[in-house]
Amino acid sequence: SNCTYFKFFTSGENAVVFKKTTNKNLNLAAAILALLSLTMMVMGSICIAMSLSKGVPFFLKPASFCFILSG
Repeated sequence: SNCTYFKFFTSGENAVVFKKTTNKNLNLAAAILALLSLTMMVMGSICIAMSLSKGVPFFLKPASFCFILSG
């Protein structure tokens, strides 16, 4: 019953319990940045669609700017 091969397993009497807490401000900032990134991607896609449909290459520069900002 006292096997030395499994000595790294403990009985649990001296186990340390870790508390996981989340920072609400950090979660809110991450959500806002994710929404901003998605918005910029949608705007870039709209610019590319307008450039392809109207044949105006001017819209490619704002589209690239939007995709760079979203990354």
